[in-house]
Amino acid sequence: MLIKLSGVVDSRSVMNVRDVILSILEEFAGLYVLDLNEIENEEFINLTNFRKMLSDSIRANHNCIILSQSRKLELWIENYSVFNGIYLVKNDTELVQVLNEKAPSDIFLKDVNNEPDIRLHLDYLIKDV
Repeated sequence: MLIKLSGVVDSRSVMNVRDVILSILEEFAGLYVLDLNEIENEEFINLTNFRKMLSDSIRANHNCIILSQSRKLELWIENYSVFNGIYLVKNDTELVQVLNEKAPSDIFLKDVNNEPDIRLHLDYLIKDV
């Protein structure tokens, strides 16, 4: 499954995204890719709620590949044991290599297209009260 996040990350939108992702992962035990490359603000990794969302997602389902070019995210992940065994890839080429390693029979690559299974645009998940 591909979960693609896009838009601007802020504390409010991240908590809504966290709830959506956790509800999906409750029912899904397979491999999933969390694509963070279209998040528009580079400071997203500094947000405590973003870090909580990411670590809670990993705890819910450890079969994750994170797709991100963020060097700050890479440095943060290296320091937390919850991410042991999680792959961090920077581009589609690296993603395909990891998928081939994890599933040599290409079961994840059959019928794959560039469209995500789930697209969460952070700007639209903010609910004003």
